[in-house]
Amino acid sequence: MGRIDRGKLDGKKILLKEITTGNYYRKFKVADSIDTENVDASFENGQLVLRLAKHERIKPKTIEIK
Repeated sequence: MGRIDRGKLDGKKILLKEITTGNYYRKFKVADSIDTENVDASFENGQLVLRLAKHERIKPKTIEIK
């Protein structure tokens, strides 16, 4: 859940406003091929970065030919 501090917007000129101010959240579903126990998330400079690992059963296997 995110929050927008309305006090920081006082006295500022807004050129383009795509969404209203206030609290918000975002949710989404991930595919069954994602290992939900091995998810890494970081938030820096206003950007949320998610690293979603594939299940071992989905990853390609290498078979050595003798």
